[in-house]
Amino acid sequence: MKLMMALCLLAMVQEPEPMPDGWKNGSRSGWDGECPPEWDKKTPEEREAYWKDFKFVKYQFIKHCQRLKDKITGPVTAADYMLRGVHAGLTPKITLDLAKHGMDRQLKEVDFKIMMKAATAVYGTEVPQVDVAILVKEFVNAGDRGAVLDQKIKMEIQKRAKAIKELKKKEDEKKKKEEEEKKKKSE
Repeated sequence: MKLMMALCLLAMVQEPEPMPDGWKNGSRSGWDGECPPEWDKKTPEEREAYWKDFKFVKYQFIKHCQRLKDKITGPVTAADYMLRGVHAGLTPKITLDLAKHGMDRQLKEVDFKIMMKAATAVYGTEVPQVDVAILVKEFVNAGDRGAVLDQKIKMEIQKRAKAIKELKKKEDEKKKKEEEEKKKKSE
């Protein structure tokens, strides 16, 4: 069943989503970047607070790993993937949540990386990162791994982003109609 689902997902041809503005003009560092998105717009105090928050999250992650008996992915490697996730647009707390879950579920290094990297597809969309964390955990709990996990996460993020855009568009149209009706009544 899983093989069939994997083949169906891989066989689907997707239309590429338009690239968000932050990605076009270089304000997104990306997975292999050296700093989080829009870093140049932050004040020195904001930068210091951000890294202080990340260091605290990393400390919590290490403490979490010390309590685990079996670790398939090394804590140092996992912390590196957390940092890469932050550089690609995830908040430190979301990366901590995902990293803890990945360690608890004893993901192999490759699947841990896929989980973190696929979750970064949320950056540039209006999908709440908390929702993506819940979504990713559901897929991991369902036993999805490898390319299937990657595709499912990215497709679901795109689907939710599209739904949010359509909902906002409908709300804008509704407001516009109400304003037009008010104008007609006042005339």
